[in-house]
Amino acid sequence: MKKFILLPAALACFFIAASGFAKSLPEFSPGTCGSRAVKYKTPPASMPWNTAERVAAARDFMAQGDIINSIAYYKSLKDSAEWNEIRPEYALALALGGMSEPAMNCLDNSRQQEPFGSAAYYYAGWIFSLAGYRSIGNNMWDTAKNGGGYHAALAQKAAGAAAENNLCGQKMAQAKDLPRGVKQAQPKSQDAKEGLKAAMISYSEGKYFHAAYLFCGLSEKYPGWVVAYMGCSLALEGAGAFDAARDCARAAETLTGLSADDRKKISERVNELGKMKEEEKDAWMRDKNPENENAMNKEIYVLSFGGANAGFGGGSDFTLSLSGKLGVMIIKEMDVSLGLGYETVSGLVLSVSSAYRYYFDDNYSINPGAAVNFGVSENGLSISIALNGGFSWYLDNKSSSADIIVSLNKSLASEDPSISAYVGMTRYF
Repeated sequence: MKKFILLPAALACFFIAASGFAKSLPEFSPGTCGSRAVKYKTPPASMPWNTAERVAAARDFMAQGDIINSIAYYKSLKDSAEWNEIRPEYALALALGGMSEPAMNCLDNSRQQEPFGSAAYYYAGWIFSLAGYRSIGNNMWDTAKNGGGYHAALAQKAAGAAAENNLCGQKMAQAKDLPRGVKQAQPKSQDAKEGLKAAMISYSEGKYFHAAYLFCGLSEKYPGWVVAYMGCSLALEGAGAFDAARDCARAAETLTGLSADDRKKISERVNELGKMKEEEKDAWMRDKNPENENAMNKEIYVLSFGGANAGFGGGSDFTLSLSGKLGVMIIKEMDVSLGLGYETVSGLVLSVSSAYRYYFDDNYSINPGAAVNFGVSENGLSISIALNGGFSWYLDNKSSSADIIVSLNKSLASEDPSISAYVGMTRYF
């Protein structure tokens, strides 16, 4: 019985560690608001203290078209640890409430903080589509497909959902493009100057969603204003929407009354954007996304803990152990680690191990490797060599993983090999 005391402790450590790394919020798809199982149909007497419940309430109100309460519940979460995750949802609530410009500012903040994340692009696609700029919205979703997070998968279905012309109970504006074939003209009103100034400031600050939205509005309000058309093209290019950027430049190319020099510059831009290959457009987002690269681009240290290690064979009884491991990624795919553990038979165990990670499907890897183990017990020092085969499931943008390792061990003091299985968690930092 003594040999099995460590089993409950090992399992407890594993589930505690797993709960610490698990995603706290469920996925949310505004494109399927109509099928959402609603819990909060009306606001409760007081806001739930639990963050997850507040998020659920904000989403429920949005799905029902109760935008005022949805915005209020989202705003109450600005100081929460989940704010960065739900800020794009808050932006959509603002847009549904008629505040598209502040909404785009929110999304730019999210994009600048997480340039590899798909959420900001996904929600930008909805807000552009909501305003009637469907081709821009579709291009935003194309960009989002190559980003990180679950919104990349949602983006693949967004265009089909938008075709229903309804978003969370609100009818979407009729599809439109920038005015074409009109005479080139430069407005002289103060409103036009102030609008251009605001758009240029946003562009200079790298707030490309907001700048593109403002330039689109200026192009629509002042048809033929070539500066607004080209500003929209530049801002959309900055946001990775290359097809939409080319469409804006092509719209400017149709304007009449352009000088020969202006027409030449516009045509050069149309041709330049037209030469981009599809793989180049896709790579623009993927290059920003560490999830689509090897897991350890930035996180080079590994810390494993909270695992259970069960083994049998090798001339000894069934054994259990707990262990921890600290290592470093010497290249993007390979780590070298020192481990310390306690085994019911060998006592204190010190190990040196290495594993090579073969990544697939962005979130998983197979990890073959080897280890040398030194055991210290009342019977003296024991040495064994192990061949390992592992599997990892990456969580939280690859900041952690759940791991399973099966080892074939050969002790120098025994002729018979033994087999062991390890289950644990790893943190990368």
